Amino acid sequence: MSGKEDNIIIQSNWCGHLFCDYGPSTSLHTIQEPKKYFMSRIHKAAYASCLNCCKRLIEFECCDPNTQAYDGATPLLLICSALRTKIKQSIEKEYELAKYFLESGANPNIKDYDGNEPLQQAIKSRNYKLIKLLIEYGANEINLSDGMGWLLREATKKMDMSMIQKFVKWGCNIFDTDEDGYTPLLIATKKNFYDGVKWFLKKAGKRAIELVNIQAKDKTTCVMTASTAGYARILELLIEYGANCNIIGSLAWFPGKIHPIASAALNNHPKCIELLLPHVNREVLKETIDPILAAASNDSYDSIALLIKSGYSVEVPSYRVEEIGMLAPYTMPLFTRRYCTALREAEWRQNTSIVELLIKAGAKMTYTSKCFSPFLFALWRHSRLDILFQFLQNDVDINAM
Repeated sequence: MSGKEDNIIIQSNWCGHLFCDYGPSTSLHTIQEPKKYFMSRIHKAAYASCLNCCKRLIEFECCDPNTQAYDGATPLLLICSALRTKIKQSIEKEYELAKYFLESGANPNIKDYDGNEPLQQAIKSRNYKLIKLLIEYGANEINLSDGMGWLLREATKKMDMSMIQKFVKWGCNIFDTDEDGYTPLLIATKKNFYDGVKWFLKKAGKRAIELVNIQAKDKTTCVMTASTAGYARILELLIEYGANCNIIGSLAWFPGKIHPIASAALNNHPKCIELLLPHVNREVLKETIDPILAAASNDSYDSIALLIKSGYSVEVPSYRVEEIGMLAPYTMPLFTRRYCTALREAEWRQNTSIVELLIKAGAKMTYTSKCFSPFLFALWRHSRLDILFQFLQNDVDINAM
């Protein structure tokens, strides 16, 4: 082996100089360096992500973890540098190496001769875990006002309240959105992060109404998100801060436009329905899927019962495109109508308890125009006897076509 320090061979066993995971006969020259100038062994080991080498050099050869290279860079700065991504093995490996240096006394605030700090480089590498580690070990405050919104959103996703507060203090904008239009508040709502939602709303101050009503590109709002997921505590908080409960959205798996109360009904969240009821604009609701029909389409019995009790009609027709299959020509006018009601949806789902609930609430069992007739549909499908019995027991008009 060459005696020159810059030509050390990194082997899988202790070779007298370094201990490395890169495998036998791997020269340090094969690892791309930022610049081909002098770097000490501790710099080369750090740049190669070799934790075992670094431990050996610091613990047995008394290398200083704050040694500066030709350009003033410390080993910690090299680890955090965006240039490290060229040979980075994994985020976890980089994190463990930085943690070891910090535990060994590395100063997270030593700059190179160009003024670069480890925290700045970690941010360029978009390594959140490493960023948090440096801050916990005393990294100095930096300006996060320009293009750093991803940090705040990442902290929100991790429900990391201490980092959220710090990033906002350092300049992150709570109104900043990602490429999909999601604000930190919307992310916190989606994560059911109550403390985060409360903090963002309070921080927004007089602009809280503006923040809470921002709609993402997929038409999602905080109210729609909370209503769909059943996050009643968060929904109550959003309403308290002036959230608009009538912004229409859509769900990826459900056809047509949908109102938050219909989404809550669809997913059977009665508590959310109770919170929304006083704020629903019926004129806006007319433009969307009927909430009782939405509930019936997903067997949401409790939601239907609550909506009926609150005075919602069980006979709101909704447009529905559905092929019935092969039909005799004389039956086509009966089975190709484009509108249906909640009772027909409940029959389609074969949900006897909801069929019974809707009929008792006055739902029409037959139609002679416009709407699909629930009773005729039950006959055509050879529906379950207990469902047919519900129709017959309630004196269905078997001649109505």
